[in-house]
Amino acid sequence: MYRRYNTRDVNFKCPKGWAEFRGECLLFSPEKKNWFEAHDTCRSHQAYLATDDSAEKHSFMKKILSILDGFRNFFIGATDLVFEGQWLWVESGTAQKGYTAWGPGKPDNNASLSIKKNCLMCYLDELQILLMPNRFSAEDTDTEIGYY
Repeated sequence: MYRRYNTRDVNFKCPKGWAEFRGECLLFSPEKKNWFEAHDTCRSHQAYLATDDSAEKHSFMKKILSILDGFRNFFIGATDLVFEGQWLWVESGTAQKGYTAWGPGKPDNNASLSIKKNCLMCYLDELQILLMPNRFSAEDTDTEIGYY
């Protein structure tokens, strides 16, 4: 999850356990939750599921995740639930455009309609973070899914 703060406030510090990146505070949580629970937890902290919307932030998150133990798959704040194939950042409602780190062949716009994949998951593999469409429920997968 992440929370923006006013960068003009030089006395502001991210809460303990959060990482600071260019005016944003990021919390990497190993808790297992489905996408909706993760989203609700973030909102209860006046935060959002994180966006992965720039090469710089992507690189920062990759560095943090490379030293944390147990992070392989985790939810971030985008969905195509409203319009199939149109991925929107939940925080702003804007389309995912510009920088992306989609995995090979992704998104495939639910090529297999038997399994709807409407939330965005990051997959850490060999120090790469790849974006992959996924189902909303952590229980639907064979991996633990955290969030940030």
